[in-house]
Amino acid sequence: MIGQHSEVTRERRSPMPGMSPVDGARDRAPTVEGSLPDGRRRIVAADVLRVVAAFAVIGTHVLAWTPSRAPWTEMQQLTRFALPLFVIVSGLLLQHRYAHTPRGMGFLRHRFSRTLVPWIAWAPVLFLLGLTATGQVSRAGGAGNWWEYGAGHLWFLLLIPQMYLVFTIWPRRHLWRWAGLAMLIQTGLQVQRLAWPMGAHSLAAVPTLWFGFLLFPYWIGYFGVGIAASRWLPGDGRASPRRLIGGAITVAGGAVLAVWSPLSSAANGQFDQGTGAFLDPALAPLVLGVLIVAASAGERALTPFPALAGLVRRLSGWSLGIYIVHPLVLNTVTAALLGSELGSGDPWVVASSALAGFAVTLAVSAALVRLIEATPAAPTVGLSRRTLPPGPGGYPHHPPAGQHARH
Repeated sequence: MIGQHSEVTRERRSPMPGMSPVDGARDRAPTVEGSLPDGRRRIVAADVLRVVAAFAVIGTHVLAWTPSRAPWTEMQQLTRFALPLFVIVSGLLLQHRYAHTPRGMGFLRHRFSRTLVPWIAWAPVLFLLGLTATGQVSRAGGAGNWWEYGAGHLWFLLLIPQMYLVFTIWPRRHLWRWAGLAMLIQTGLQVQRLAWPMGAHSLAAVPTLWFGFLLFPYWIGYFGVGIAASRWLPGDGRASPRRLIGGAITVAGGAVLAVWSPLSSAANGQFDQGTGAFLDPALAPLVLGVLIVAASAGERALTPFPALAGLVRRLSGWSLGIYIVHPLVLNTVTAALLGSELGSGDPWVVASSALAGFAVTLAVSAALVRLIEATPAAPTVGLSRRTLPPGPGGYPHHPPAGQHARH
């Protein structure tokens, strides 16, 4: 196990982890403007946050194909806010939907189906493709390691169910107080993971260095912030200039700290890369800054542009599917078109190719998810089946009961 961990601690040229756009994926099409089918008000900021995080995830994996030197390594490090931001969104949407409802077995059965069904459906498919087409399984250290570490980039779908369990016992009052305590616990564990000297083959290294990225305590602070943020988001299209300025300053300071993390040279600093880089405590200010800016400004920015707002809603709803399929698209279509240019020595060629690679990966992934949505396989990407072509307002028609077999 340990001797084959190089691809878990190093992500360059082998796109790996993805996102957690799971919660609320099927709630993407409002029945009336600004509302959801059950009457709750739609949180437009949550759509913005999911799209921002999805873009950053694709950026992380596209940059994994660029040369392993500045500025590409630093740019990739700055995109690491994606997964923590998705954890925040998961907490936010859970609190928005279940704040005043029971959180028992019915809740767990419903939520688990959103992540475990896609994992069960896609893990064998991606395993076979990784063996035969993309080479991802061999680059991850072989078949055993690929499954052991969560089935490639699908590992995140095994983390989110842990958050569902945590949510069943999460306090319903003093949310920011509990979020602060959770951030202290998370930060302490993340610092300990990198700074506490331990043998790489020791018993303590297994749940910390090797599998920490799969365990909820290392993400609990972000989850708590998401729960508390459900009461903080503007929700009315307004954003305080003071809040935006503060968020921008936090982003700038967090970016500097994320790139020049003081713990990268700690006792276990070699684990502060690849999947482990998402657990760097120095990343937290950047994550929180992006949360403040995107959540505060998102709805206001979209209000004058209904078409853009509709596109953001769609991408938000497709984000789980994009997470699942985008490494496959990147390692086949995008690599075939732009692989050599992404590894070029000319920085301008690399920059333009990275932008083109991002666009190709996003567009093809979104189109593929839309096609899956029109088939009985729609639940495997967290969606209800919607037929082609789109109906009025840009959303697909719901077929009458009993007519799915015709499509």
